[in-house]
Amino acid sequence: MIQTPASGQEEQPQLLQASPWLSENTDYDKQFFSSYPAHTYKKGHIFYSQEENSDYVYLLCEGRVCLSIDNPNGDAKDIFIADKGFIFGKLSALDCMPNCCYAIGVSDTIIVKLIPKSHFTELLNTDIHFCQYVMTMLTKTVRTLISQIRLITFGSSRARVGYALYHLVNQYSTPYKEGRLINITFTHQEIGELIGLSRVSVSNILSQMVKQGILKKKEGYYYVKDIEAIYRCVLDDL
Repeated sequence: MIQTPASGQEEQPQLLQASPWLSENTDYDKQFFSSYPAHTYKKGHIFYSQEENSDYVYLLCEGRVCLSIDNPNGDAKDIFIADKGFIFGKLSALDCMPNCCYAIGVSDTIIVKLIPKSHFTELLNTDIHFCQYVMTMLTKTVRTLISQIRLITFGSSRARVGYALYHLVNQYSTPYKEGRLINITFTHQEIGELIGLSRVSVSNILSQMVKQGILKKKEGYYYVKDIEAIYRCVLDDL
C-alpha cells in the first residue's frame, strides 16, 4: 500500500481501499486447478459476451481482463478490471443466469484457465477454504461497485480521475527518483469508461495535473510526483 502523510495518520477511507483493479494472491490454482491447461490469448479477445451463457468460469493466471456493460447504441461502461488470481464469470455459475457483463482482454497477453462450472460449484459445496476464497472475491467486487456508485454520484471529475490514479499507483507502480512510475500504459478513453467520464475530460484533468507538477508523462508512461495531491484530490473533491 502506498502510504501518504494523511493515510499514515488515520484509517484509510473505504473509497481508497476498493480498487477497480481486482486481483487475488492465492495458491488455489495449484491446489484445485493444476490439472487444467493454461490458454494464452491476445488483447481484444472476448471471453464471453453480455447476456451469454458460458460453460466455464475463468481463472486469470496472467494479464488483465475488463468486465464491461454496453447498450445497443455502442455506449460502454467498464465495471472493473480483473487481474492475476481473480476468477471471472462466477456469477453465472452461482445463479445459473447469463453473464451480465462482457469480458475482454485488455493487456497484450492474457493467460487463463477454463474451469467447468460443474467443478466450480462442486468445490463451493465441498471445500470451505475455496468457498471463503470466492466469498472474498465477491466481497471485494461489491465494495468496488458501491465505491464507484458513490464516486460517480457525488464525486467531481477530478475526484474520479484521482481515484483511478491512486489505485494505479498502489498496484502498478515502482519508485523512481521523483516519486512513482506507473508501469502499465492506458488510454484516456479506457480510464474514462471506468470512471464515467469522456476521453476529453480525462485528458484535460491529466493535463492540468501535469501543469501543476503532480504528474509527468514520458514515452506513454505516467510518473506521479506528488502522491499526497492525488490522495487529497479524491477526498477533498468528493
